[in-house]
Amino acid sequence: MVLDMGGGLRAYGWPPEGRPFMVDTFDDVTQEDYGSLSSVTGQGEWINRRREVNS
Repeated sequence: MVLDMGGGLRAYGWPPEGRPFMVDTFDDVTQEDYGSLSSVTGQGEWINRRREVNS
């Protein structure tokens, strides 16, 4: 959906609490945020944990 709507230039940032927000895909990452970057596998694990909490 993001590729269709934003041409792949925007994506969702999804904090542990609260609502998702849009971010630019190619924006620089601040030093503070660098530690929160994750692999695709890590993202899948995070989503599974979030689903367990919300079910």
